[in-house]
Amino acid sequence: MYPDKYSLTKAGLGDDKIKEILSCETQYEKYRLLRLCRCEQLDEIHTKQQSLDTLDFIIGKMKKEQ
Repeated sequence: MYPDKYSLTKAGLGDDKIKEILSCETQYEKYRLLRLCRCEQLDEIHTKQQSLDTLDFIIGKMKKEQ
């Protein structure tokens, strides 16, 4: 499967990143950039998970104090 603009947009990539990927000359370059995008998104998920964990901890402490 070759990435197209629709699928890359659906994957959450911005216009600049989509243009960069679609302009790659080789499949290897596209693959490499897609893997980098995946890593970036996974890092964002981990950051959000840490925020949720902190909020859950605060909520849990507040419930215990009631």
